[in-house]
Amino acid sequence: MPRPIVQFFLLWQPYKSRVLRIVLRHPINMETSANADTTSDWENYFKSPFLDMLKCCVSDVFLNRRGGVIKIKDWRTSAPFHLRESCDRVTLCIPYCGSPIQWEVLFDYRNPSLPPDVVFKPGQSHFSPNIEKLYVLSKWNSSNPTMLTVLLKQLLNEFSLYNLEVVSKHPRLQFELKTFEESGNYNDIEVFCVAGEDDNDEIECIYFIPLSLDFCGLPKLNPSLKYEVALMVRLSSSNVTSAQTSIYISPNMQK
Repeated sequence: MPRPIVQFFLLWQPYKSRVLRIVLRHPINMETSANADTTSDWENYFKSPFLDMLKCCVSDVFLNRRGGVIKIKDWRTSAPFHLRESCDRVTLCIPYCGSPIQWEVLFDYRNPSLPPDVVFKPGQSHFSPNIEKLYVLSKWNSSNPTMLTVLLKQLLNEFSLYNLEVVSKHPRLQFELKTFEESGNYNDIEVFCVAGEDDNDEIECIYFIPLSLDFCGLPKLNPSLKYEVALMVRLSSSNVTSAQTSIYISPNMQK
């Protein structure tokens, strides 16, 4: 028997209290399309309202932040074989802190008017968003294509607050963050903490520090696109004296 997978679901249930629960389940075999990042591929596997919401996500300026691009992969369906007309679940790769975070979005083909469940990948298992701050859930309207985009933005805000909270529990990591902030030279710093399943496990913290640079002198840059260069610093809670640094260059500058 396949090894069970522990996944974290956000369940939006109308007329009932909305709760975060842990679901222990075995892998389910589903018909999955070939992975691809191009819009022309995944669009062929979805129908409205799911298709309209996903289109809105991939074109949103905020989700395509840091010069990165939100990507769609692993689209699949939960419907029985004889009802498989389109997909109702997908993995979104969202730019965050210089690298993509992967969240599964699970719609329900039987109830397309309901909000989707969201599954957070390993390394984010302690992330428990404040449901009351996800205001879009109380006014979900599946005929509005921006609904999923708004939900993801609110989740990202909660995710950012969660990472700052993790840093605050480690004095040395918090000290490094305050040092950057109080220098006055850096704004809009993002933090991403990768934690183990145990509260006592080591924390790897990534500081994403945008650098203010003038790109006007560079040739062939599209003025309608956002370009970014940032300093990335990696620190471990168990060994903060050994830092790994690298320079992030947004993908649209590398082409």
